[in-house]
Amino acid sequence: MDMTPDLPPVIGVIDLVVSGSDSCLVVDHKTCRTFTDQDPGQLVLYAEYVRRSRGCDVRKGAFDEYQLVPNLNRVKKPVFRRTEVNVGPERMPSLVDRYRRAWKVMDKIHHTREATRGYDCWFCRSRW
Repeated sequence: MDMTPDLPPVIGVIDLVVSGSDSCLVVDHKTCRTFTDQDPGQLVLYAEYVRRSRGCDVRKGAFDEYQLVPNLNRVKKPVFRRTEVNVGPERMPSLVDRYRRAWKVMDKIHHTREATRGYDCWFCRSRW
């Protein structure tokens, strides 16, 4: 998806779109050993794509997390968690700004071949 004409396209795979009579819900499935914090920006992008491609009103998204467990008979805690996210179009401008800042850093690294460690990894929530 092209966010703006001056930035490279964003590529991703939407796991699930649930269509209702007047709205849609975007869902991303996560499978991991432990529950982790997810980046809402991912669902905001997916929602924008669904709005543009389907003309569907998308206000909510969800991360569905499934924990990997070797033996379901021994499970004592929940192994599924759903985290709902507001993915309204008002969240896109700040995401475009974040992407623009990250693209400038990546473009500089591409041209200078110099990468330095920092607090943020491409302005995402991950840390080195």
